[in-house]
Amino acid sequence: MAQGRDDAARSALTRAVDANPRNCAARTELGVLLRRHGEFAAAEAQYRACLQAVPDYQPAYLNLGILYELYLGRLEEALEAYRGYQRIAAEPDARVAGWVVDLERRLGV
Repeated sequence: MAQGRDDAARSALTRAVDANPRNCAARTELGVLLRRHGEFAAAEAQYRACLQAVPDYQPAYLNLGILYELYLGRLEEALEAYRGYQRIAAEPDARVAGWVVDLERRLGV
């Protein structure tokens, strides 16, 4: 993806996920690629499949929150994803903490 070869990246990431469905690094990167191409449902499915297989995989929570907040407008779900990210963090992420506060304010919670 970094080289701008999205088709090759998609193929490689798909093969990696097919070979090991618990490969959350590949699933999350594939989700980012899908999101970038407007395939939001497919991106969500990748993040969710990762979290079902590995419930404490932080990058999936973060990217799910970004997808929900910025691309789908599903603010309550974004808040829960960001909270999940923070809950399993070794140390709270100040940037994500700010996003949580902003969403809580916007949602009135």
